[in-house]
Order: sequence, then structure tokens, then C-alpha cells
Amino acid sequence: MSKYKIVGIINLFLGIPILLLALSFFILIIPKLSQLYSEFHASSQVSITSSYAVTIILLLTASANIFLGIKGISISQKKDKYFKYGLLLVIVTFLFSGFFIGILNLSVLLPIYNLTKQF
Repeated sequence: MSKYKIVGIINLFLGIPILLLALSFFILIIPKLSQLYSEFHASSQVSITSSYAVTIILLLTASANIFLGIKGISISQKKDKYFKYGLLLVIVTFLFSGFFIGILNLSVLLPIYNLTKQF
């Protein structure tokens, strides 16, 4: 197996779970949390906005990982260019995905604790 395919497979293995996590937050969790806050008339616009911002960053990172993973596996003339970008994105994803996922979880969970303090 060539180095291009290895980096492509790593990009796919990093991109798909992050994409599923970000989509689940974007489609399911954040809207239900917004509805909960509106029912209790709690002020949570800052946390919801930051949750959406972090989710969009994760969606963009996951999409780039999946795109470069497909380019790394497929036959292409610009393999060296995609290999460099793919390897760089693997490193960036390893370094920052845990941070962004932690921030996303905190921005969703901390307002729930603040909601219990209000009542």
C-alpha cells in the first residue's frame, strides 16, 4: 500500500466520525437544547451561538478530511499536492479535534447546570 492511500485512509477514519458527531450536534442536540431554554425562558444565546460555531468548524474539518481521503485513495495526477494537504490535515485534526469536541460538549452541558441554578 502506498503512502498516499495510507494517509487517505487515515483522513477518512478521522473525517467520518467527526462528521457524524458534528451532524448529530447540529441537527439533534443543539435545536432541542434551544427549545428547552426557550421553554424555561433562560438566557443562553451566547452558548448556543458558540455551539453552532464550533460545530461548523468541526463540519468543515471533517469535510476536508473526507475530501482529501477520497483524493488520496483515488487515482489522481496531483497526488503529491493532496498528500501534503492530507498529512497536514491529519496532524491538525489530531491536535485540535479533541479540543474542539471538548469545547462543544462544554458549551452544551454547562448551560444545563446554569439552568438548574436559576430554578
